[in-house]
Amino acid sequence: MMKQNYLFVFLLLSFVAGAQQYVSGVPAHTANVAIVEPPDNCETDEFFLANIIAGLTFDGTYFYTCKMVLREIYKYDSNGAFSGSIPFPGVSLEGAGDLDFDGTNLWVVAEQDGILYKISPQDGAVLASFPLPSSSSTFDPNNFGCAYDNGYIWSTEYLDETLVQIDAATGSVVNSFAINRRVLPLKIINGDLYGLEFASNEETDNFMQLVKFDKTTGDVLQEIPLPCIEYSLGITWANNHLWSISGNSETRGVYRFANLLPVREFGLQHRAKVFPNPAHDIVSVNSPQTIYSIAVFNLSGSKIYEAHPLGKNHTIDVSAFQKGMYLLQIATTDATQTEKIIVK
Repeated sequence: MMKQNYLFVFLLLSFVAGAQQYVSGVPAHTANVAIVEPPDNCETDEFFLANIIAGLTFDGTYFYTCKMVLREIYKYDSNGAFSGSIPFPGVSLEGAGDLDFDGTNLWVVAEQDGILYKISPQDGAVLASFPLPSSSSTFDPNNFGCAYDNGYIWSTEYLDETLVQIDAATGSVVNSFAINRRVLPLKIINGDLYGLEFASNEETDNFMQLVKFDKTTGDVLQEIPLPCIEYSLGITWANNHLWSISGNSETRGVYRFANLLPVREFGLQHRAKVFPNPAHDIVSVNSPQTIYSIAVFNLSGSKIYEAHPLGKNHTIDVSAFQKGMYLLQIATTDATQTEKIIVK
């Protein structure tokens, strides 16, 4: 069912995008970087339009992203100017999937082929290909993530909710983990493995969060809510910033987020205490370190509360909150902690 929902959104955006080819009278694929008004609760400082796109990577000079409808991989320079294209590998009808750069070549997951491709960034020539493990339909597998990591490729099968590590030389599966999360794009950031999760519960639509994985066990080490990002199918780390695909049919593009930097998670001995949980009237936060900021997000991704205590204790009045689950983010000057809280 999840797959059908994704395809419906893809097709709907595809039809709308047909008329969305120009930005201020300039073809969208040639539009230079434009400074845009940040969405609510966001701090974006660069943006370039790219229409219906999936996957995102950076080779130190150029960004690469898959143009889904055209089945091409488009290249943009670091200023967001269009710099050429190469063909999307495989035979799938739609150029959907994640991609990454290994220092020399591009790796591309063709979602509908269920195949991992190694291609030349110069002309798109296929240098190697490997089938990806999937227990979903062989007619339309649901492999997506692609993160290169020192001779290995990390990938996801999002309907099976699995994370796999693949030997880039042989295509053999080295590790496979049941993560019980619908994670699509993946990237290695500062040596750590991060994925973008489409999370939801019965009370809300999907919201997005960045999830840090333990590469030896598949366990989740950290969750970072991403209220600024709307329906992203690609993330990358470039110039010390998180970049992500985001937006609807009119604003869809690649954004640089100034305030979404994966930072060190609190060690167990330094974690703040959050109580009571569930709560009716107040939530107290006691931290062994000085709290720089506290924010509460609803599961639609909107920030509904923010404070800068600059102390070790803080109380939040939740009596006016609607009943349900919220995400509480606590930050010191060098670490962050995210907790799920329930208001009854």
